Amino acid sequence: MNFILSIINRPITLFLFQTIAHISLVYALFTFELAQIGIIFFLYFIGACFGGTMTYHRLIAHRTWNAPTWYYYLGSLIGSYFLVGSPVGWANNHIAHHRYVDTDKDPHSPKHYGFFGIITSMFTAEKKLKYVRLNPFQIFIHRYYFLGHIFLLLSFLYFAGINATVTFYLAPSALVWLLPSLVNYFCHLDYGFMGKLGHYRNAESKDDSHNNIILGYLVFGEGFHNNHHSNPGNPNMGGRNPWEKDIGWFFIKLLEKKQKV
Repeated sequence: MNFILSIINRPITLFLFQTIAHISLVYALFTFELAQIGIIFFLYFIGACFGGTMTYHRLIAHRTWNAPTWYYYLGSLIGSYFLVGSPVGWANNHIAHHRYVDTDKDPHSPKHYGFFGIITSMFTAEKKLKYVRLNPFQIFIHRYYFLGHIFLLLSFLYFAGINATVTFYLAPSALVWLLPSLVNYFCHLDYGFMGKLGHYRNAESKDDSHNNIILGYLVFGEGFHNNHHSNPGNPNMGGRNPWEKDIGWFFIKLLEKKQKV
């Protein structure tokens, strides 16, 4: 088993999975009916909001809110389903982004890696999980993450067929990877005149982070990126201006409890 995992648990595996997922997304957008497209975007909402920004980002990477214990486990499993890496693997990479933001050590700095930083971040992640808190649950998911997805993909194809695999698994996974990755790219660039079009800064942080209204809503608060970088310990990424409505924060307020997990 250790030999098999040593072969599977490599950055190239995530790249191959996401390549298949993005091809399936293009296929779906050009061939599927409206109802199937609606399911894909609904699953994107579940994955990017509850799994991505609420759990992977604000809970595991930054530990900014007090999640119920059941949600800590459920949110981790939801995020794990959508092919963006294990919870602690993703969080470790994100913490490295904050630590080395907009330098050549930043895993996805557009200044140093350009648009392809969206892709190369799969390969420039920190090799060791040295920035995150580990427990047996997260270690198990991280260790067997790709083996589990190989089993999941084959099971989907065998029992449900290609269209169901694309609708309920691959195409939503592509969106959960792609749209937050656009935040990492566009929200670390200065577009100058686009400040009037919703690309702006509220705080003069030491990095190049910007807010982007469109991505703020498409990625459930993540696009208010300058707000986040100026105060990463704040679970509310919006709220600095009346139009900054953080959808992720709305659900956090519904779930938050007094004691941290």
